[in-house]
Amino acid sequence: MIAPGNLRAVARQTFSQCLRMKIAAAFIVLLGVLLAVLPFGMKGDGTTAGNIRTFLSYSVSATGVLLSLVTVLAAARVVTSDVEEKQIYLLAVKPLARWQYIVGRWLGVLLLDAMLLAIAAGVIYAVAWNMRQRPAADATDLRAIETEIFAARREVKPQPPDIDGAVAARLAVLRENGQLQTTIEEYQLQGNLTRQEAEQRVLREIQKNELAKRETAGPGKKITWTFQGLRLDEAAAAAQGTVQAEAKAQRMFRISAPREFLGKLMYSRPVNVNGIGGWVQFVGEKDFDVQFAAEDMPRAEMQRLAKGATAELLAEPTFQFRYNVIPVDRRDVTTLYRQIEFYSPAGVLEAYLRGDSPVRTVTTISVPATGSLRDGAFRVEYYNPPYQPVAGAERKAEPSPAVRIAARDVSVLYRVAGFGVNFLQAMLLIFIQLAFLAALAVFLASFLSFPVATMAVLVLLGAGMLLGWLADSIQWTSGITNSLGTFMVFVTRLLMPSLAETSPSDTLVDGIYISWPVVGRTAGLAMGVRGVLYLAAGCLIFHRRELARVQV
Repeated sequence: MIAPGNLRAVARQTFSQCLRMKIAAAFIVLLGVLLAVLPFGMKGDGTTAGNIRTFLSYSVSATGVLLSLVTVLAAARVVTSDVEEKQIYLLAVKPLARWQYIVGRWLGVLLLDAMLLAIAAGVIYAVAWNMRQRPAADATDLRAIETEIFAARREVKPQPPDIDGAVAARLAVLRENGQLQTTIEEYQLQGNLTRQEAEQRVLREIQKNELAKRETAGPGKKITWTFQGLRLDEAAAAAQGTVQAEAKAQRMFRISAPREFLGKLMYSRPVNVNGIGGWVQFVGEKDFDVQFAAEDMPRAEMQRLAKGATAELLAEPTFQFRYNVIPVDRRDVTTLYRQIEFYSPAGVLEAYLRGDSPVRTVTTISVPATGSLRDGAFRVEYYNPPYQPVAGAERKAEPSPAVRIAARDVSVLYRVAGFGVNFLQAMLLIFIQLAFLAALAVFLASFLSFPVATMAVLVLLGAGMLLGWLADSIQWTSGITNSLGTFMVFVTRLLMPSLAETSPSDTLVDGIYISWPVVGRTAGLAMGVRGVLYLAAGCLIFHRRELARVQV
């Protein structure tokens, strides 16, 4: 019979016992020192956006790591100490089922985690919000703060290139020349593979080469991507502003506006003021300058724009285009002139960007969603010019190197929610991980001593963090090493979820939207099923265990 009162009593007692261990106090002290130092010690790239990104990355990661350690130590200790100190005999004579004891211990540790995580989340959010109010380095910095960090953006990858025809043609050529059979046999011999495995290796290699061709552009060539399924029309920003100054002779107005709105404006791009379209000429910390067309000045809406008047503002939607340029066979190149154009499905040029761009690093540019781009389907072309302009009095030009932009490094991001919602979901992901670790620790503590149980959890925790890296590394091995590694990864996946993949730190810093389905899948599939199984196993083992037996 289920007795909720018993579970509550054990959970409350566990929570109090954890507080007496002073683990919570140690965590709060460590976190307080960390959060006090990070905003001043981490400078990022020198911009306010870079400082905020660095703070969020380190603070969220440190909170997850510290709370994981607290959870493991507390969950293992509260179970093993009762057996070692003979306190379990007092509980055994009470009307308390052993499964209620195990589940109650788990719930008590979760109460501790919830309290500590709430404190940490509140501090991190408050510090980040305070850093948001610092002066931005320039309009680009302000735009990064408001549209890339304090936003939740959905990331959309381009449509996969169609390489099936090219792969089939390449296979036909190899087959006609008699090279296909020879290549398969060489793969079999070198990698100690079966014929089927060798054929798959050859096919993957051909697919890789054909994909590389479409991702590479020589001088005067283009790389093209197609995007579909975006909802850019929902990303428009509205606000109220106040006219600070006017220069009607130049058709110019200076209007103050909320910082969140200013961060969405772009130089020389449209902005609506009282329903009249103007062009942004300057963006500052508290206001912006807008210029209107001469034919719009006589309109009644414009006549109401006087100093001190309130204005209804509307900024067109924007999105971010992300890519990473890799020069081919040129290690000395640090920047390249780039020309990126955005076309509608009908082939109409809607937007373009030109200028120097860094290489070998992820680059994000903001793009106005003008015209048919708002429909959410368009084509992007990266043009690699034949020559690169060289600074200097002689204005010489040198040939452009071939460049490669991998499709996995290309994406479009657009706003779908605010930072607060994303932050809450990130904290939920951390809490789900802590609930799983608590279940694992309680399970191991049900039949192991404290040192052994703690060490086992920490080993599995490390394996869970490195699971993705281990899986990728195995692909470069062959023979018995590959078979053994594949088996170990398979076993690890059964025991542990990939904690690196479910960690919200990088996602939150990049402003990528953490959807509720993602939270649900993490809670249900990645960790929920394993956590329930660990708890059930712990209850079963503890129910059958002889409490007087010495633990190992």
